[in-house]
Amino acid sequence: MSIRSKLVATAVLAGFTIGVIQLPAQKKNLNIPDPGRLQPVRKASGALGSVLLASQALGMQRRLGQTHGVDGFLFIANGKLAEVRSDAPWPEYKVTKLAAEGTYYNFSQGVARSPGTRADYSLIDSSGKTQRRILVAAGDDAWNEVTPGGSATSAKETASDRLLHLWLTPHGLIWAALTGDGKDVAKGVTMTQEGGKTVLTIPLNGVPAKVTLNADNRPEKVEAQIKHPVLGDTSLEIDYSGYRDFERAYWVYFPAHIVEKLGGRTVQDLTVTEFHTNPYVVFPVPSNVQSAAK
Repeated sequence: MSIRSKLVATAVLAGFTIGVIQLPAQKKNLNIPDPGRLQPVRKASGALGSVLLASQALGMQRRLGQTHGVDGFLFIANGKLAEVRSDAPWPEYKVTKLAAEGTYYNFSQGVARSPGTRADYSLIDSSGKTQRRILVAAGDDAWNEVTPGGSATSAKETASDRLLHLWLTPHGLIWAALTGDGKDVAKGVTMTQEGGKTVLTIPLNGVPAKVTLNADNRPEKVEAQIKHPVLGDTSLEIDYSGYRDFERAYWVYFPAHIVEKLGGRTVQDLTVTEFHTNPYVVFPVPSNVQSAAK
């Protein structure tokens, strides 16, 4: 993976001291044309045409001839979080900072795995106490960390749900919807029109997700029936709005506002303040997590 001029920081999320996040330095306008003003990498009708338009609108075709030009991300956000419990009420927290990262491509070497995802939450509860939660998943494993690079506790039962949320991100939806060469849609992907809007159905790890595109061909709503590790069978809904080019004329778009609901109840309401395309991120699986999985 090519790495641009970067600010190297100890991994906010990377999980081990050998893992680092390498952030691009402030990008300048390199006279890269806005891909939204170009023709898609190829023209097609039906579901494939709609997915290619979404890929283009999200900036995934900024590299000429490619449909998967965004293969990883890091975003920073703040907002509110509700802790999902089997009984009510759900405790609510102020999210002072969320640093979330992920990779979409397949990779396995040594203990490193991809696709992978990590969410590092800094929280304040209703009594004013602070908490930190670091939730990680990669390959078939999931674990929690006390601090980045610190001790890890296996949470394998959450792996499917955490990785599902990776594919539910706007760029993740396109990765799930297209074949690896970008020449066709993946099996089970369909397209319809509802209320004048394009609606895609995209299977995500066996879960059909209904994805409504906005007028700019970017995902604005995702709906699915999922099996949640706490709630069991329930509805999931994610609303994306306020898409921006956070990296200034880099022409990759990500929503500034994310609202997630489970069973009709809001679990996350996030305002995104930073987004970085394709940072260098690794997901080494801790040895004790590997042992627990055997």
